[in-house]
Amino acid sequence: MQTEIATTVNQVLTNLAIGVLALLGALASFYVQKGIKKLQAETRKIQDEATRNIFDTALTRLNDVALKTVNAIEQTAKKDILQAITEGTADRDQLKNLATEAYEEIVATLEPEYMNLIEDSMGDAQAYIMNLIEDKLVEVKQKYTQINS
Repeated sequence: MQTEIATTVNQVLTNLAIGVLALLGALASFYVQKGIKKLQAETRKIQDEATRNIFDTALTRLNDVALKTVNAIEQTAKKDILQAITEGTADRDQLKNLATEAYEEIVATLEPEYMNLIEDSMGDAQAYIMNLIEDKLVEVKQKYTQINS
């Protein structure tokens, strides 16, 4: 009888030890999964920050290129436009062509990676760039008005 009790106690202790090991394994697995999820979230955060930094850089570069392009076109076309205005031959199409020329120069100058990111993020990149050209033209005109005053 004592052997049977010893065998039963031994089996109970063995089952208990196996249960504890299984519980420890489950807890370890749980914490490993939790750690993996946290690392994945951190990786997404880093990727989002990297994308945001690239996007900010792309917009800064676009802003710089737009300003320089508008300045350059304004300097080269100003004389012709003023002459056409004084002669009465200036028309709106001539000014639209300058905006289109500025747009094409900006797109050609801007790095393809930046252009793709802007298009993906904003949808209608052309409209954004054309509005930016108009904005930069106003800046250039204000600057030259202040200098000439």
